[in-house]
Order: sequence, then structure tokens, then C-alpha cells
Amino acid sequence: MEDSATHIDKLGRKNARLKSLLQKYKQSHHLQHALLQLSEQASTVAELTLLYPAIHNILQDYIPSKNFFVVLHNPVYDNLELSYFADEKDGLSVPLKYEQYFKEGLTGYVFKQGKTCYFTKQQTEQAVEQGLLKCFGTPAEHWVGVPVYRDKVIIGVMVAQSYDNKQGYSEQQIELLEAMSLYLATAIERVKKRELLESEVKIRTRALTQSNQALNDEIQQRKNALERQQILFKISELATQSKNLDDVYQHVHNIIKNITYADNLYIALYDQQSHWLSFPYCVDEFNDNGKPRPFAKGYSELVLSTEKCQVIDSERAKELIKLGVVERPVNVPPERTATSWLGAPLKTSQGVIGLIVCQAYNNKHEFSQDDCELITFVSHQIANVIQTHLANQELKLSHQKLEHRVTEKTKELRQANMHLQMQIEERKKIEQQLYHDAHHDSLTSLPNRSLFLTQLEKTLQHYQRYPEQQFAVLFIDLDKFKDINDHLGHQAGDQFLIGVAESFSHCIREHDLLARLGGDEFVILLTHLTEQQQAQDVAKRIIEIMRKPFCMKGQCIQSGASIGITYSKPSYKHTDEIIRDADAAMYYAKNAGRNRFECFHPLLNASNVQHDADNMHHLDDLPMHFRSAEIITLDEQTRAESLLEAFGEHPVLGSIW
Repeated sequence: MEDSATHIDKLGRKNARLKSLLQKYKQSHHLQHALLQLSEQASTVAELTLLYPAIHNILQDYIPSKNFFVVLHNPVYDNLELSYFADEKDGLSVPLKYEQYFKEGLTGYVFKQGKTCYFTKQQTEQAVEQGLLKCFGTPAEHWVGVPVYRDKVIIGVMVAQSYDNKQGYSEQQIELLEAMSLYLATAIERVKKRELLESEVKIRTRALTQSNQALNDEIQQRKNALERQQILFKISELATQSKNLDDVYQHVHNIIKNITYADNLYIALYDQQSHWLSFPYCVDEFNDNGKPRPFAKGYSELVLSTEKCQVIDSERAKELIKLGVVERPVNVPPERTATSWLGAPLKTSQGVIGLIVCQAYNNKHEFSQDDCELITFVSHQIANVIQTHLANQELKLSHQKLEHRVTEKTKELRQANMHLQMQIEERKKIEQQLYHDAHHDSLTSLPNRSLFLTQLEKTLQHYQRYPEQQFAVLFIDLDKFKDINDHLGHQAGDQFLIGVAESFSHCIREHDLLARLGGDEFVILLTHLTEQQQAQDVAKRIIEIMRKPFCMKGQCIQSGASIGITYSKPSYKHTDEIIRDADAAMYYAKNAGRNRFECFHPLLNASNVQHDADNMHHLDDLPMHFRSAEIITLDEQTRAESLLEAFGEHPVLGSIW
């Protein structure tokens, strides 16, 4: 058994070593292959603008480099200039927008450090917070920058970045980037030398062509051909990017007019089912209607039938008419008959769908084979655009039909749900009104006793959990309210209560609660108190308001407010205890002269036990948990004596000595 286990252990170590060697060989193979491709590109590309995309394509086979750019140092201006940029989120305008984009960002940091740097998104944010660099554009999840050296002097930075959090860069991939950067400077130098050599060749060639007019004409023709190819490339790009097909037609027409005669141009589409030709675009000096017509024996039908580009001059037109291949309208003036006609089919994967035509009148132009090649190429671009456009139209029509069916089906549901929704809304309004009526006073619209006690209970429970958040209750009884009812009538009394409720609401904060218990009794719950003086300030504002006489029907009666205040304390276990103490303090204020406020003291409860039931406050329906008079210790008696010495003869308790 031991020999077997030892043998297995040896095999395991050998296997691990073989895997390691295999990984190194694979990495070495990738590196060698990438460098070989780079060397091949450096030997073949004609300019630097083609070298960088080639390097980008090579890197994408081995590392995540969809987002890749290269910056080189300009020693004249001492700044980093963008040589190549490819990014899936930020366009080229982002690095060009900020003048110090590379100098102060991650790229500039690598250039200053002169060594490879790998940043995650979190590390980038930390570096920004430390003031090491600035962040421009969309932050990458993974960013790696490799310096580019030439003769031990840094000349630029090569950067790859990933916006996928799961797609980072391994050590082997970073080593591959570093190896590519070592060879990049040499490749750039080789391409620059080739560009310089080609420039010198062009100069010498130009000097030779000056002595040979025939050769000069040939070069000019090639130049024109190159310009045409570039223009056609623009047409292709425009056609694939534009969403409005009419705009594409107009732009194509304008471009063609710059390279050949195209004063008269039309585009026709052929419907194989109806065998009709339609003309979505038509510009002609004699006929610009472009009315649809059935398939006949015209020049356009010849192009559609043969599926080839056709160049027709006056001689060939006569031959086609003589052979019966083409039939021309009769009684057409000679000046309105095309002397040169050029048409190319619009071919797609589904067959020929139409054609594009240029024509000239009165021998203004003779179309050549070069023109035929040009319009043939253009026709391929237009055909692809039209095919995509028609497919989109068909898909849009299908969507419209589906949307119409869905609309019809949902219309019934909406109508059925409308009545139900109205019933639900009406029921909600009724429930809200019932809830409001059950918890608010019908006269003043203030919260009633039920809502006040509920909120007071929540406040007490919150205070028991967080004793630092103090609260206070103010019990308010209006003075001489009975005189108002007796002298001015109950209607005046109601108006007085409404006015008092409005005035009291301006004396408190938005989160405080003002309620009417009934009759001329109001209560206020003050929360989030930082000191007891805040409750007394509210009481003072109320008393000041009540100093103004109430006048109605030519009579004025001076009222007032007797206010009792009690503050939160740990001994409170029930809300009725708080109401009881605030009520006792209010009675003390009323017996002490009215239109004033008093704060609750435990001695007030001791005196309440000795009062007859007839002298008790009439809120007997409130639940009470009265406590028996407690024995006052020596320390408590000392505090009581000090309190009585401060107040003198107690108006309710009298002398306790």
C-alpha cells in the first residue's frame, strides 16, 4: 500500500509539472505567434493608420482588448497624442474633449511611472481619491497600461481595458502586452521608414511624369478611379447608416453628380406579383412625375430581364427596336428622347427588385463602361438598403396589425375595468371620509380625542425605547367660554372655537399635534423637544393670542386660556397618567388666576386625592390609574418645602404645614 501511494504521489507531481510546462509552452506559443503576426503586419502595411488596427486585431485573439488605444509622446509640445482609439462605450469625442485627458489620467500615470500598471475600478477610485490621477470618460472595470520604449526612452503607452467585471487580465496576458509593446516601437519605426520611402518614390515619380505626358494622364486616371472608389465607399456607408430612405436617394444622387453626368436619374422598384414598376425617386428634366406603370418592353424591362447593366446609345437603341426587344412610345419629340441611357439592376439575395438609371438628352453626355461599373457598384449598395428598408416596413406593418388586435382586445378589458375602477375609487373616498370623520372633530376639523390618544400612545412607546427624545402635553381650557355662549349664543361660541383652533395651529410646528377633546378643551402634543422651555414658549404664544377680546354682534368678551403642562418622564406607563397630570396642572393654573400656564408637580396629584368627586374635572370617562399618596422621605420633603417657599401659599393645596 505504501509503495502504491508513493507511486501515485510521484505521478501527481509529474502531472502537475507537465501541466505547468504545457501552460508555459502554450503562453510561449501565443507570444511567438502574436509577435510573428506583428512583424508580418509591420512589413506589409503602408502607413501607421493601418498598423494600429492590425495590432488591435492580433491582440483580440489572445486577451480582452475590445477597448484598446495607443498614445505617443510628442517631444515638440511635450504631450501625449492619440494615435489609435477603439472603445465600445466612449466615442472618439471623449478623449478629444479633455485637453489633459492622457497627461493627467491613468495613461499619464503609466507614462510618468515608466512601468506596467494594472488597475481595477476600485483601485482607480482609490488613486483618484489620493490625488494620484484624474478619471475621464466611463470608468473601466479592468485597465492595464504598458509603456512603449525605444532605446530605453519611453515614447508612449499602449492600453487595454474591459468594462466587464468578470473579464480581467491574467499575468500571462499582461506579459503578452508587454512583449507586444517591446516590439511596437520597432514596428512603428519600420512603417515610418516605409512611409518616408513611399513619399520619396512619389516625389521622384511625379518628377518623371512631368516629362512624360502620357504617363501623367494614366496616373490622373488612376487617381480619378481611386476618388470614385472613395466616394462609392461613402455611399455604402451612408446607405447602411441612414434610416430615411428618401434622404439616402437624395444624397446618392448628389454624390453621383460629382463624379459623372446624373442630371436625370431615377430609381425603379419591380413587384414580381403585380408586374408593375414604381418610381420612389425620379429627377428628370422632362418627366419628374414618376408614375407607376405595368411591365412592358422598355429599357428598364431590358435591365430587369437580363439582370445586367445596360448602356444604350442612339445606335444600339435602333438595333433593339429593330429586333423587337424594345418598344418605344410614338409621337415623342426628339429632344425628349434620351441620346445616352445607363441602367443597372438592383440585386438582392431574393433576386432583382428594381434598377437605377441615368440618362442624357441632346447628346449632353455619352456614358462609358467606367460609368457602367460605377453605377453597378452603386446599385448593389442601394439594393441592400432597399431590401432592409422593405423588410423593416413589412415587420412594422406586422407589428401594427398585432398592435391593432391587442388594442381591440384590451379595449373591452378597459371598458369592463373602468366601471370597477370607478367603484373602487368611490369606495376609497367613502372609506377615507369615514376614517377622517371618526378621528376628527366635526366643528374645527382638528384631530379628536381618539386620534390624539392613539398618537400619544405611540409617542410614549417611542419614548420608552428612546428616552433621549423628549415630549410634552399641554392641556388647554378656555376661560369664560360659557359667557360667550350665554351672551352671544351658541353659534358665536362655535365661531369662537373655530377661530381659536386656527390660531392655536399657528403656534406649533408642523410635526406637533393639536386636538380638541370636546367643549372648550384642547390638547397639544409636542415631540422632539430639546429643552422644556420650548413647551413653555408655545404656552406663552397661546396665552398672548387669547388676550385679544372676542367680538360679535357689537359685543366683546375677554376670554383666555388656562394651560397645564406635563413633560415626559420614565415613570409614565400609561397615557391616562399623562392626561391626568396635564389636567391637574391646568386646574392649578385656572385656580391660580386663569389665562396662565403651570407645569405639573407631584404634589398636585397628592391634593387631588383629597378633593370630592364633584370637584374633580369632568373628564371622568377617560380611564385613570390614580396612585395613593406616597410617603415623602426626608429628602423629598426638603424639596417640597423649597418648592413651597418659592411659590408661597398654594392656591389649590393651601398650606401643608
